Amino acid sequence: MEILHIDLGSHSYTIHIDSGLLTNLPSYLGSAEAWVVITDEVVDGLYGQELVENWNHNRVHKIVLPAGEETKNLQTVEEILRKMLNFGVTRRSRVLALGGGVVGD
Repeated sequence: MEILHIDLGSHSYTIHIDSGLLTNLPSYLGSAEAWVVITDEVVDGLYGQELVENWNHNRVHKIVLPAGEETKNLQTVEEILRKMLNFGVTRRSRVLALGGGVVGD
């Protein structure tokens, strides 16, 4: 597995790159009160079902965004935040960005 560390001071994070990650994703990520998976329609179509099947957690919420540049706007950010509030996430919840493009940006 390749692990990239993105050093942004107090906002640093890691990126894990490997085949078969979805199968073992919960063991890589650890525990959380709840999870919010943010992805786009393309990635969800490819991996969404596998992700849900391999996740052994009853508080997994998925936000699926339309793919494409037109989704990269403040309205989308507001929609994501509104959904997260409706899910009841807290600071003990975690967010998983699954994919690139609109999700990564």
